[in-house]
Amino acid sequence: MLDKKRKIVIAITGASGSIYAKLLLDTLSSIKNIEVGVLLSDNAKIVWKTELANEGFNNYSFTFYDKNDF
Repeated sequence: MLDKKRKIVIAITGASGSIYAKLLLDTLSSIKNIEVGVLLSDNAKIVWKTELANEGFNNYSFTFYDKNDF
């Protein structure tokens, strides 16, 4: 079997629970052989900043998509 990269797309909304999104992204960061795409809404960025007091979503090396990409 070929070692194909698995592709995963994560959509993070503005609902409360940024810690869970962060934990998921942290976990996915440590897995080899996957390609991750993230759609992070504007509200999700605000909630992340409010709940986690940082803009850590900028620190991941995943491909981030914007609503204008679609």
